[in-house]
Amino acid sequence: MIKNRENIEQELQQASDEILEELYEYIKYLQYKQQNTSLKTAFASEVVLGKDWSSPEEEQA
Repeated sequence: MIKNRENIEQELQQASDEILEELYEYIKYLQYKQQNTSLKTAFASEVVLGKDWSSPEEEQA
């Protein structure tokens, strides 16, 4: 993973401002997408687990 970071840093040093701007927007998109996916997974898990937690058997335990 360190090698990837080093390679990216080398490429960034040579990139034009236009490429850097586009790259920045793409990074922000990827972060948003990852965050959004994590939230969807958390909400889905809550719904599924809520069904188990709300069962009569679970209430007795």
